[in-house]
Amino acid sequence: MVPYYYEASLIDTKDGFQCKVYSTSHPPGRVVVKPKYIPEDLIEFKGLRKRFLFEKCMIRFNLFNKREIVEFNLKRLKEKYPESSDPQVLIIPTFNRLCGGIAVNKDGITGPLGKVIDIQNSQIYLIDGTSLGKVKDIK
Repeated sequence: MVPYYYEASLIDTKDGFQCKVYSTSHPPGRVVVKPKYIPEDLIEFKGLRKRFLFEKCMIRFNLFNKREIVEFNLKRLKEKYPESSDPQVLIIPTFNRLCGGIAVNKDGITGPLGKVIDIQNSQIYLIDGTSLGKVKDIK
């Protein structure tokens, strides 16, 4: 059983990463996190800011950057930790009609994530977990 973590809490890894929790209930059996702070001496990144936390120099891991910088940094992370799963983005629809929405198979993704996500090859799932295939295959 996966332990429960409150959303936005930080989990420390054995390598000194601090990861921010985004979900502990969906998908079942997993904790969805994103590295937030990575010790400077573990991996050489480019285009990221440094912070001094707990007397250590930490890199503030950020996906909101130029595409080539994000791709370089994700590649460096994968080289150092090849056993880790590939980064995944979970896009959840709004459940409030006032918030609006877009058809991602027609309009794509707006904002900074649209620069780093290959939307046409992204998988689409219904709320119950049923796979609908890739965006490019939805007409």
